[in-house]
Amino acid sequence: MKRYISGYDRFLYLVFCSLISVVLFFAVLGDALPSLWGSYNDQRILLLLFIWLIPLAVLSVWFFRSPSTGTLYSLLWLVPTVVVFASGELYKAEFGVEPLFFVFYFTSVGLLGSFLVDKNYLESFIDLLLFIAGIIAFLYSAVSLMIYGFALSDGVTELYKHIPWGVPQYRYWSHLATWMLPLMPLMANQSYLRNSILWKVLITLTAGVWWWIIFLSMARGSAIAILVGGLVVLLLFRKGALTWLKSSLLYLVLGAILWLVLSTLLPNLLLGDLSLHTVHASTSGRTPQWVEAFTMSLENFPFGMGPQSWITHTALTDAYGDSYRWGHPHNMYLLWAAEYGWICILALALVFCKSGSRVLMLARETRLTKMDSMILVGFTSSVIGALTHAGVSAVFMGPASMLVGLLILSAFWALVNLDQGSSPEPSCRRGKWGLKSAWMLSLVLVLVLGGWWAGEIRAYYSAMVEDSEGYTKGGRVPAFALPRFWLHGDFPRGPRQDLIREE
Repeated sequence: MKRYISGYDRFLYLVFCSLISVVLFFAVLGDALPSLWGSYNDQRILLLLFIWLIPLAVLSVWFFRSPSTGTLYSLLWLVPTVVVFASGELYKAEFGVEPLFFVFYFTSVGLLGSFLVDKNYLESFIDLLLFIAGIIAFLYSAVSLMIYGFALSDGVTELYKHIPWGVPQYRYWSHLATWMLPLMPLMANQSYLRNSILWKVLITLTAGVWWWIIFLSMARGSAIAILVGGLVVLLLFRKGALTWLKSSLLYLVLGAILWLVLSTLLPNLLLGDLSLHTVHASTSGRTPQWVEAFTMSLENFPFGMGPQSWITHTALTDAYGDSYRWGHPHNMYLLWAAEYGWICILALALVFCKSGSRVLMLARETRLTKMDSMILVGFTSSVIGALTHAGVSAVFMGPASMLVGLLILSAFWALVNLDQGSSPEPSCRRGKWGLKSAWMLSLVLVLVLGGWWAGEIRAYYSAMVEDSEGYTKGGRVPAFALPRFWLHGDFPRGPRQDLIREE
């Protein structure tokens, strides 16, 4: 670990601490922080900044000390996905914002995860992530209970509408819960406070409150996704998942008890009235969206109709023509198939298969310690839950979710490629200079693309602000609905604009 000049490790530790703290504070407690443009816009701008700075930082380090060949090999699996998203810039569009958005995001995940493996910082990064996430999750729970008390004292019965979400609408909070809840058993056992009974009790109460909010808001997508993640890791790890599973079930039961007491008994006792947010088995209007997206994916098979074509194309099915113009079809994979084509899904499938095979291999490893196995179980469940949630919602589009996902996906990528950083660096002089040239060229490319991209983003944002009134005035797009690249329903300069304004 001590490969650099004295103090480098301390500096990098501070960088990790700052990165994790800023990301989680803005994502989970965004409404409690001073805001420049509103918490949602702050989160989006922060995400855009980080996914540009992370590649710059990692490539700069690798310029001075090249990574191992094993690290480079593991990154090759991400290349098809990055290339497919980058090809979106070839489509005719007024703003070239979204293709590079996904390019920088997935590149940041791969580079940060590979850096953690190559330079032996994964353990420190995960410890910091779990510790800071535990503190922030506890603060969120405490504030939620406080707001609940105020709402109850004011005679409010629809309590789910008055919990502080830190995001524009409570459904987007459920995406955060999908990422975070599977990690809470790990938070209780992270190395800094592993032997503290108080810490374990606080995390248990925190997890119970988060589950209570899921029951309160009837976030069925989150609940089902977490259940799927738990079942998959139980099948993969069997006995290795039991410790994690016991803690998770305890948190679930505590959440159910809190829901019974706080959401039913107390409101009935104090108010004599109760308005619960009920769960239902319908698709909430998703079916026409899914059919439309699948139909789009066949129009220019297998390449798709182009970035953001979902919000600008002429309706292909009658059912979709009569529905709301949401910014996405509530299915991340069908959206990518419609816009970037089935080759995008194939490229992602390669990454999923590679990561899945690595998890399966590690699950069979007898050398894993109990804590190592638990960490892998928790992160695997979190990622599987988020990927499942993405199939019925927009889990990867909300900036708060993508910020949290950036940290968790990077750590997961590092975990499944943990032994890929052990192979030696290129030894020949020509190989070293060739890699240095490659890193320098990559740095210049990221700088140039980032500068051009920033101009496109600014133009896109200005157009969105100008067009927003015309899109929400006709009632075709709910004003609260977020997001797409920026806003969920504000479609800058789409061909429907004149039509909607005339209506």
